[in-house]
Amino acid sequence: PPRRLGMEVTKENVFSEAVPSLRSALSSAAFVAVDLEMTGIHAPTRADRPDRFDDAAERYAKLRAAAAAYRTVQFGVCAMRWDAADAKYEATSFNALCWPRAQKFTVDAGAMEFLVEHGFNWQELVTRGLTYSDQRSERRLRDQLQAELDGGRERVVIARADDAKFIEGVGAKVTAWLALGDEDATAAAAPPAELLLDPCPNRFLKRAVYEMLEVSFKGKLTVEKADSYKEGALRLLRGVDEAAAAAATAARWEAIDRQCELNALWVELVRSGKPLVVHNGLADVAYMFHHFQQPLPELVEDFKTLVAETFPGGVYDTKHVASLPQIEAYGFTRGMPLGEAYQTASQKTSTGTPRLATRWLDTPTSAADVAGSSDGGAVGGGAEGGAQGPEVAPPLRQQVNCPLPIATHGECTKAS
Repeated sequence: PPRRLGMEVTKENVFSEAVPSLRSALSSAAFVAVDLEMTGIHAPTRADRPDRFDDAAERYAKLRAAAAAYRTVQFGVCAMRWDAADAKYEATSFNALCWPRAQKFTVDAGAMEFLVEHGFNWQELVTRGLTYSDQRSERRLRDQLQAELDGGRERVVIARADDAKFIEGVGAKVTAWLALGDEDATAAAAPPAELLLDPCPNRFLKRAVYEMLEVSFKGKLTVEKADSYKEGALRLLRGVDEAAAAAATAARWEAIDRQCELNALWVELVRSGKPLVVHNGLADVAYMFHHFQQPLPELVEDFKTLVAETFPGGVYDTKHVASLPQIEAYGFTRGMPLGEAYQTASQKTSTGTPRLATRWLDTPTSAADVAGSSDGGAVGGGAEGGAQGPEVAPPLRQQVNCPLPIATHGECTKAS
């Protein structure tokens, strides 16, 4: 059977295996390449579609509208490590389906046809795709939970007399129940161990009840859901089970993690500071930032600054590089598709060695597997050719100055 290359990141392995493996692969990478699949590229309205006469600001405004309208559904990362002994790049790839749960989901018919033609599984996207949100939304969720745990969450204001009466009634009922446990221990009947509270009339009062119980009876009882009794009902237990309380808190943090599964990969990519390589990647970069980092700024100048600050190693577009006159002699042409550019770069020189040699690593199963490949040994198969190469990785910045349209700085390497 064909060998699977790289790691398929799933809900089951994203935190236990994928994140530490990606971190390890990035630590020794010379650069990292990314590629996205989206549900659309051009904004739905005709007026917002790109035009050849657009200036940079107009083109960016249209791209920004498209990034807000559509969603990322697949995220691929490939860490490229230079093996000086074999003069090859070792490629370790990570692929993740991305499911924007609880978000508006718009699909362009052409994009759907393209993805289906290339084997994209929409059912698997829904059932196994990693959830994601931008960093601002994730931070807001975490700050809200921390504030609630610290007792600093803004509490609801009871303004209506009927609502105040309802809350007072619940409080009196709980007080009477707890008082039963304070009676003479010689009482014939033991006090009831639990108290069931009927469902609240609405979500506002439900939150108000939770807050009243937390403030007025802190340390005296444990609150649980009692849907088996009535949907929306609450079960109160005497005392506080510290272990259960800690487990409940951990579960709430984990629930946030599960709303932002893909974010963990994005954070590792940003923290690495490695040079970022794309092909025809203006849309990829814009979508990554809008969906994983923060809503795109209104001005293109601010966008360029944001990209440059987030990826200090620079952003390099190989389609742009292929159009440079300095490398026309090597067979590259303007607008060359990625597959053709790769084949051209991999062609053998007059000495019989390939210009670009790559070894694709097998699926890493743990961070140790990725780190274990750092000795330059043959970990997987791939393009052949044991050319004698330089002792260090060819620098990504070298000789040719070519500021990219999607970044404020950066140079590109001359083909060799």
